[in-house]
Amino acid sequence: SDGPVAVTTSLPNGSAGASYSQNIDFTGDSAVTISTSVVSGALPAGISIGSTTNPSGTTYRAVISGTLPSPASETAFNFTVRATDAQGQTTDQALSITVEVGINNSGGFC
Repeated sequence: SDGPVAVTTSLPNGSAGASYSQNIDFTGDSAVTISTSVVSGALPAGISIGSTTNPSGTTYRAVISGTLPSPASETAFNFTVRATDAQGQTTDQALSITVEVGINNSGGFC
């Protein structure tokens, strides 16, 4: 069978110093484990990947969450996550979180 398939291929931007939580989903025809450490690049400081859950059917999910750092200017954090299925097949997915700075977070974008 084929290895895991990434459902989540991009992540939304976040605001400096704000809390952040997004799902990273893969599908697979055997149990998939999403690594809690990245295989290349780096997560933003304060952000981590939780352990894999199986919310439904062939969907396997890890939640990436924490509090974003406050860089001096808009910064893109690029990293690659790896999912491994029960047969040892791996799929890597490149992701990026852009931390936006200086947005007046009053609930709307100006």
